[in-house]
Amino acid sequence: MSFYHLNPNRRGERLARRLEQLGDYRVLRRLPQPEEIWCRSMPFPDRVMKLAIIDCETTGLDPERHKIIELAIGTLSIDLDAGDVVDVTPPQSWLEDPAEDLPIEIERLTHITSDMLIGKWIPDAEVMRTLRGVDVIVAHNARFDRAFVTRRFPRVQTQLPG
Repeated sequence: MSFYHLNPNRRGERLARRLEQLGDYRVLRRLPQPEEIWCRSMPFPDRVMKLAIIDCETTGLDPERHKIIELAIGTLSIDLDAGDVVDVTPPQSWLEDPAEDLPIEIERLTHITSDMLIGKWIPDAEVMRTLRGVDVIVAHNARFDRAFVTRRFPRVQTQLPG
């Protein structure tokens, strides 16, 4: 099991616990920053699984009609024998101009505006380099993210083992 430590006395954590005590709320906790994750020190193990965690924001819900406007990828490696996290890379994040104005609902949901996207693109080579050697891709809403990512980056499908 891998651990990371976030100070439990932080104001945000106290507020989250208070809100959950009302019974009508389930609060997601913030993800740790890479430097907050404890990784086992050397030697680097022989049997390692490399995971990529992806998240994308889009112009809508249909991968046939809508486009990715933001893609984020972070990777980590896990010792298959001990279960320890042995390496974490800082996440990469890219924006992409969909060549159309974003619906106001998407701007409200993502906090990304049409102006922020002007002239931006996601560099395919960097995405593929970030995913090099990855054994598994993980996402919060995997069906959604996979449909958009494999449509935008078809080489991702062929790069993964199995």
